[in-house]
Amino acid sequence: MNAETLRKAASPQQAAAQAWRFDRFELDAARGVLRAGGAEVALRPKTFELLRYLVANPGRLIPKRELLDRVWVGVMVTEDSVVQCVGELRAALGDSAQRLIVTVPRGGYRLDAPVEATV
Repeated sequence: MNAETLRKAASPQQAAAQAWRFDRFELDAARGVLRAGGAEVALRPKTFELLRYLVANPGRLIPKRELLDRVWVGVMVTEDSVVQCVGELRAALGDSAQRLIVTVPRGGYRLDAPVEATV
């Protein structure tokens, strides 16, 4: 996902940010790193991009189709790719109870955590 895509999808403040805090995590898009308590959390590239998109759009219900269009730009994949990445993301975040990433049946996904843009 490039900066232009984020600008179109998120608020001006969220789109301009290169780093965010949410829950106990810090997402540094410029470095491509997710941290929890200072320790790096390993994510596959597409899983990282999915989280980046969710964090740039906190509280907004994002349909699977939009995630496919924004995270898998120009790549033909099925909705199962989104489901797999969300599962990996939940495992990495310790979110088996869907407290952070909420699934809305037949609707999509929503990051349900306050997000703070950082420097």
